[in-house]
Amino acid sequence: MRVLQGVVYGVRFLLELAALVGLGFWGVQTGTSPPAQIALGLAAPLFAAGVWGTFVAPKAPYRLPGLPRLGLELLLFGAVALALVSVGRFTVAGTVAGLALVTSTVVFLLERDGTEGP
Repeated sequence: MRVLQGVVYGVRFLLELAALVGLGFWGVQTGTSPPAQIALGLAAPLFAAGVWGTFVAPKAPYRLPGLPRLGLELLLFGAVALALVSVGRFTVAGTVAGLALVTSTVVFLLERDGTEGP
């Protein structure tokens, strides 16, 4: 069981990093001028990281409980997937959405059962 937990948390961490990169990519692709590209490419991942670090992360100062946290996680990952779809990255968006659904649900179930995270 420990190995499975390690794999799930490892995939989830990589997914979190990929989500930040995806938001940065979206910002650069969406910006209509170089300053806008830089601003969006930096602001979008920073905003998502701030929300995640405040409400979702294991040591978040205002960590949401169970289902609300799962909902926020899926909302954030869904926003990443939609951002990627909007710039034509359909396969990556589907991969992010699918992995987010699986890993967030498994983490929710592990924590609900009292199993600690990494």
